[in-house]
Amino acid sequence: MRNELTFEEILRQTRAMMPDVLDDLKSLIRYPSVAFPGHPAEPVNSMAEATVTVLKRYGLQDVRLLDIPGGYPAVYGEIPPPPGAPTIMIYAHYDVQPATRGDGWDTDPWIPVEKGGRIYGRGAADDKSEL
Repeated sequence: MRNELTFEEILRQTRAMMPDVLDDLKSLIRYPSVAFPGHPAEPVNSMAEATVTVLKRYGLQDVRLLDIPGGYPAVYGEIPPPPGAPTIMIYAHYDVQPATRGDGWDTDPWIPVEKGGRIYGRGAADDKSEL
């Protein structure tokens, strides 16, 4: 018999983790990790390292950077499934589209801003939030 969590326990654990998860998201938003020609590589590489740190903190195993010739490193990590459970793969990326105030941002896109219960910043709703 597997030790399964109840819905209430999952909800309790998730709510307890959310302040730290949101702080991590805000931290990741601060990396201008634009992987386009003409943009510096350092913020993208720093974002990759920060992603490794976050995944390790949340208990993923075998977390590491994978070299991609001619590109930025992939970040890899595992959460082993319970015995007999299927393996799934989740894909996300840590680079983002360029962003400037001229693109319609009301605030600096690299500084997370909370408004109306939401977090705004480049990658907050797609790329970086998936991590």
